[in-house]
Amino acid sequence: MAYAALPAKTATDTLDLADYNKIKGNFEASGIDIVTAKGDVPVATGANALTPLAVGANKTILVPDSGQASGLAWQIQPACRAYHNAAQTPSVSSWSPLNLNQERYDSHDCHDNTTLNFRLTVPTNGDGIYLIGATVCFDTSVITPGTSGRYGIRILLNGTVVIAQHYDEAEMMGDDICMTISTIYSMAATAFVEIQVYTTQAINILGADTAQAHSPELWFQWLRRLVP
Repeated sequence: MAYAALPAKTATDTLDLADYNKIKGNFEASGIDIVTAKGDVPVATGANALTPLAVGANKTILVPDSGQASGLAWQIQPACRAYHNAAQTPSVSSWSPLNLNQERYDSHDCHDNTTLNFRLTVPTNGDGIYLIGATVCFDTSVITPGTSGRYGIRILLNGTVVIAQHYDEAEMMGDDICMTISTIYSMAATAFVEIQVYTTQAINILGADTAQAHSPELWFQWLRRLVP
């Protein structure tokens, strides 16, 4: 039922049946009779007009969307962090992807521990701007102190585009070399990212254990929708 304006009244006027029905109708139009199921949200579709918006799926948020009749839409917020629990030996003097066989969390099946496990993939309806990051530790304890080498880490989008990178030459001091990079980038559904490393020495990439949780790890977090 649509909202109906009440007529102006003076101090001596009384309410008649028509006035009562308008008050009753306006009360019903305000949301009580509009919502019919758990989680329904009354939303405006125009001036003095409400409609129910059914509750969205778990792990979604309500965002503005002018393309919808209600002006709103339920949006997923993909978030994933994956890692590898054992040391890996990358190729020497070439960029090598790192496997990620475990997960810290994965909100929307963005990662598979077995199939193409070096990837984090944007799910359907997950288009948006993402915070993306990676961290890696090179086990340089086996390298003679004073020896120089080149080491790098990068995040690759869709197997071709470098969207973040740190690449440097270092002289061994007896300690491991750890690198962390991050970026903010727009990604569409089915887009994927991976970690790649570079080293001029035949060394391992440290794997995560109970004492640390920072090598190798790759994560992304949905931040917001893309601007139309």
